[in-house]
Amino acid sequence: MVHPESTHAVSRILTAALVVLATLATTVSISGFFLFPDKTDLWARYLEGAAWLAGTPLYQPVPSVNMFPPSVTMLVFAPMARGPFWLAQAICVALNVVALAASVRAIARELALPERQLVVMSAVLLSLHGMYQSWMLGQFTGILLFLVTRSWIAYRG
Repeated sequence: MVHPESTHAVSRILTAALVVLATLATTVSISGFFLFPDKTDLWARYLEGAAWLAGTPLYQPVPSVNMFPPSVTMLVFAPMARGPFWLAQAICVALNVVALAASVRAIARELALPERQLVVMSAVLLSLHGMYQSWMLGQFTGILLFLVTRSWIAYRG
């Protein structure tokens, strides 16, 4: 027979291991984002923003496929290109962290999740390969998650 105390202890250990994995994955991917800036999507968009500011063709500086319309480049990436790239990187990470945290909190509140489930949900989210790629490439996945979360909450309304 399994004792509830031993099951609870194993659960705590597994949760701690998942949190460590999430922390490592997030740290490595964000570090890669800062260490290899010219390999990121944000770098390509930053160059397009700089091209917009210089009055040159938008999609020439980087041989990449840009799915954004010129209005997004004007409104989002051109202002970022006014400063150094490291600042654009910091803004990208900060916006994603705040949006991701707000999304997770909103989901937990909406579903009335206890604190432990909130920790597990956050750790699983941060451990996924998609999140790793998102951080590494400098994408705005956290912001998109926030918009989808707000829409989902409004739908549940």
